[in-house]
Amino acid sequence: MRAAKEGLLTICMNFDSEHVDLEVARRVVELVGSQGIIAMTDRIDTDSMCGQSLEKIEGNNLWYQGKGYVAAGSYTIDRLMHNIRAIGFNEKIVWNMTSFVPLKACNFLNELENLSMKPFSFIDETKKRTHFKAPIPELILD
Repeated sequence: MRAAKEGLLTICMNFDSEHVDLEVARRVVELVGSQGIIAMTDRIDTDSMCGQSLEKIEGNNLWYQGKGYVAAGSYTIDRLMHNIRAIGFNEKIVWNMTSFVPLKACNFLNELENLSMKPFSFIDETKKRTHFKAPIPELILD
């Protein structure tokens, strides 16, 4: 965590709330900061992975291997973003971890910096999708 806080590496962390404790996730974000974390999902949409059959158990959205080990989840990125908001983080932190830090890690932000108007899209809590272009995304998030 210290290396992520110092910008030496980036943590990829799940916020699905079924096999990840959101209080632990909240504390990691508080300690490291959103600039050192990529919020990821382990969602798969199939009942097999790497040649192994998977099954769901009633009462949750997890996929299990034959021995009962959790193999993956099935929540969307929208649910992940909802969970990050639910543990008290604002839109700037949500979007840093789900969009801007991953774009930076892929070196795509350099390409975006060359565009005068940058494309953005988001889904709010009511499931309404909005597309827009803005010159400086930080002004949108503040």
